[in-house]
Amino acid sequence: MKFHKFAMYFPPMPEDQLQELVEDIKANGLIEPITLFEGMILDGVHRFKACGIAKVKPEYVEWDDSDALRWVMSKNLHRRHLSPTQKIMVLIDSGLLDAETKTGPISEPGKKLSQTEAAVQAGTSDATVGRVQRAAAADDDLADKMRSGELGAKLAGFIVQLRERSTVWGAKKEVDGLVSRINDDEVGSTIVERIIGACEVAYKHGDKGRIKELIRLPYNRNTHTPEAETKRQEIAKELDTKEKTKRQTMRWEDVPEVASILRTFQNFRKAVPAFIKALDVGKFSPEAKQFLGEKLGELITEVRGLLKDLEDLKGRL
Repeated sequence: MKFHKFAMYFPPMPEDQLQELVEDIKANGLIEPITLFEGMILDGVHRFKACGIAKVKPEYVEWDDSDALRWVMSKNLHRRHLSPTQKIMVLIDSGLLDAETKTGPISEPGKKLSQTEAAVQAGTSDATVGRVQRAAAADDDLADKMRSGELGAKLAGFIVQLRERSTVWGAKKEVDGLVSRINDDEVGSTIVERIIGACEVAYKHGDKGRIKELIRLPYNRNTHTPEAETKRQEIAKELDTKEKTKRQTMRWEDVPEVASILRTFQNFRKAVPAFIKALDVGKFSPEAKQFLGEKLGELITEVRGLLKDLEDLKGRL
């Protein structure tokens, strides 16, 4: 008996669980019949295998509904012992979810799932779905490891981030070496997150040598070895001191957060004369003027609040 492709999107059952199923069928017989579709097994691959091992004749029922794919997904995603990452990979492999799907409301019948729907089906968050999609699209090896359960979404996302930043950091060789040492979410995610954060600080200071040094530090399970952690803290403290010194010598408008505020005000200053000119030449209808007046009133209130916050901030300096 052949297996339908829809049934093969799910990872194989672990040997110990299959053996438990064999023993149960030997003792109680096949309680749930195997479902066929288009002359192939749609649901019950492992029941079929267990029946063969237990030497029990299987029973079959036919699936006669049109949407066999969504049925087998809903039936198996919730009863199988799969991690949320594996469930998302099943949805991607089945074609119900792809890398272009964004967060959104319920999709139309027959359409691909939104991230929100996929998150509900996998019992996880939209963000986790997004991490799996990006990692699966970026690297076939990552996709295989997530599919098998070897790698979780969080660490897969960090690996993608590491590889994206490696060229910018000038540390591709070092990042490839680090990635080869990464195992799964229990061994690596915390340390990789620390490494990324520290490397970004070093990159801000143009210290590519420090980046390579940070990446090469050895780690033990989910943290650096004691010696390496001491070294990491020394580097982090040195970079933090550089950052504080840089801030102390900055002009007020050079502080990134303040520069963003200043750009916003500059945009306001450019926009207001343009609006006045448009009003003078009668470009706005009475309705548009009323709407614009309401929005400007709201904006004035927000700007007044922002000015108060800036006064408070200035008073703390």
